[in-house]
Amino acid sequence: MTKAQESTVGQLREALQERWFNSADYEFKTWNVQQLDREHVVVKSTIGRINDEGTLAQSICRERHKIYIGLRGGCAILKLGARGKLVKVRGFRNCVAESNV
Repeated sequence: MTKAQESTVGQLREALQERWFNSADYEFKTWNVQQLDREHVVVKSTIGRINDEGTLAQSICRERHKIYIGLRGGCAILKLGARGKLVKVRGFRNCVAESNV
């Protein structure tokens, strides 16, 4: 992983925490960083309410994120757009705002 990718992973974690953890009722359930190939890294995370294990909220109320990071630290997600087509969303702020899978 390059330094730009490492920096972006850290920034993503902070941005998602800032977006979701304001009420202090949420936590990261999973946080996985995987190297796809020589150039790409994928961050998969799940955010849910604290102590929701074994409840219906465990399967319904969790937010799942899958964000791809390029060689230079750029972010992209794939989102279902109009008419069922996949749309690539680029840019750090856009990825954080629309990253719910």
